[in-house]
Amino acid sequence: MKTIFRLAPLAPFILLVAAGCTQPTIEGGQIPKPPPGFAYDPNCSAAGLVYGHDELVGQRCWFTRQEPHCAITVSEFKGGCNGADVQAAREAYVAKNKYLEFGPLETLHIDGQPAWGWLETQKSNGAVYSLKYSAVVCYRASRYLVDYFAADPKFRDEAGQRKMVASFRVIKSGDVDPAKVVVGALLAVAVYFVYRRFRAA
Repeated sequence: MKTIFRLAPLAPFILLVAAGCTQPTIEGGQIPKPPPGFAYDPNCSAAGLVYGHDELVGQRCWFTRQEPHCAITVSEFKGGCNGADVQAAREAYVAKNKYLEFGPLETLHIDGQPAWGWLETQKSNGAVYSLKYSAVVCYRASRYLVDYFAADPKFRDEAGQRKMVASFRVIKSGDVDPAKVVVGALLAVAVYFVYRRFRAA
């Protein structure tokens, strides 16, 4: 009984370890750690995509509730892709949106897959109104379009938006989340040292 009372102070740490290891992870294409303040919408509907809606499988978004608006949109499409396909789709998109400024097409590597990305700038009265970094990630039977639109100057950062888009990955049922494994291990070590301190007291 005395041992139970001595372990009682460890309860918050044990619960924290359990929460870090068992918190559910959504399946499918996602941004593992969206920016602070972004809410999750599993059934959003975004327009103005590089690819048409005819092959759209589904969309999910992370967005800010306040203005100026910011949003990260993940759109899954049927069929794989390659560099030539992405370039052709992008050129058609650029031709339809002449009021926007586009950066060069960049070769990327996201979630272990070939990907291509670019920056899109929208101006108002000569000043930058918004930045959007987009990337197409190509898989064998599907392709994902990841858009990070930011009008809020706090999030409007090309390098930061590119890094966030590049963190995209696809989680399948049964996959282990490496981030949670690390968190769980660190918390377990913390619990161990706290336990040793209480035993020595």
